[in-house]
Amino acid sequence: MKRYFFTTVLILASFFLSLCGKKGPIYPPEIKIPNIVETFKAIQRGDIIILTWRNPATYIDGSPITEIAEVNFWIMEEVLEEGITLGSVSKEIFSEKASILKSITAEEFSVYQTVKEDETNEYNYIHHFKLKDFEKKRLTLAVKIIDARGKYSDLSDFIYLEPKKAPMPPRGLSFKVYKDKIKLKWKPPEKTVVQSIGSDLIICYCSYSSFLSIFTISLPGNKIDGYNIYRLTEGKEPEQRNSIIVKNIYFNDKLFTFGSQYSYFVRASAAGISPLLESVDSDTIEVTPRDTFPPVPPKELSAVAGDSFITLIWESNQEKDLAGYKVWRKNQGETKYQLITPEVVESNSYLDSQVKDNIRYEYVITACDTSGNESEKSQPVSLVITGDSHEDLPL
Repeated sequence: MKRYFFTTVLILASFFLSLCGKKGPIYPPEIKIPNIVETFKAIQRGDIIILTWRNPATYIDGSPITEIAEVNFWIMEEVLEEGITLGSVSKEIFSEKASILKSITAEEFSVYQTVKEDETNEYNYIHHFKLKDFEKKRLTLAVKIIDARGKYSDLSDFIYLEPKKAPMPPRGLSFKVYKDKIKLKWKPPEKTVVQSIGSDLIICYCSYSSFLSIFTISLPGNKIDGYNIYRLTEGKEPEQRNSIIVKNIYFNDKLFTFGSQYSYFVRASAAGISPLLESVDSDTIEVTPRDTFPPVPPKELSAVAGDSFITLIWESNQEKDLAGYKVWRKNQGETKYQLITPEVVESNSYLDSQVKDNIRYEYVITACDTSGNESEKSQPVSLVITGDSHEDLPL
């Protein structure tokens, strides 16, 4: 029996030992590649280029990216020649000729971050440039990201941009609040060295002794087609208030709420339709419109006497923010009206039961809005109760 037991143990031990050291197929380690930046935009505004992007949230296999270490913007320049149209750029050519325009590390993301209305993070980098550096050139722009392990994404889609001479910003932005609008006014862009007349005509004034000479030259670009007006509301993106380009130097914003805080700025534009070539922002003004506009005085006030009472009737006001009316009365011989309705009257009639016979009463009505503004007094009406008869005498 012992011999049989030891034989069995030896066979099992040999079997398990034979399994040790056997190798299966060798697989390469899985490499996670970040997805490309899909939301990438570039726009010229004045002498700046604004690059806007959103970092990808996942790798190409769908797994989440835990940390992005760096964002690199790449740029390639091509000379524009008259009569020659440049085609699209291949990734091979771009990789060969492009250089890094800007690198932004994770520690710097908060500087460029904005939170959209959908609570997603968007980033904006502003690149200042001199037109002479990019004049008559086409820029090809792309972006890559690097994760914390040093893995690069592929290049984003290319953006092609041809910088042009943009207008200067408007100046002297001001406002005035009316009952039904906020009126914005500004001055055209300030001219430096030369004075611009029309779109391309430049007049230079040169004085020598008592003579004034006028020379005209033509400069391309810098044409102002009109203006675009933008409004900022707290927590939201700038909203363009005009549907078509504004040719005047004023704009009436009729969609607003009293008591709300707004910020406005204006841009000069060289084009009335997209793609716009706009200036940088004008100075921003803060506007918190207050309702200081009283209703109009009530009209068509009349009085009817009853048995020891007088009923007043008038035409209803049409203000949307109307709160109600106040009734004022003065007795014969008094010089000042006394308020007889401590609370506003919401209807367009009132019954005064605090009257006596053979006394002339004179009434006026004022209208009040929800902001506490009160109208001027209405035209007065006068009435005397004499027993069963009365005398209704509008003044």
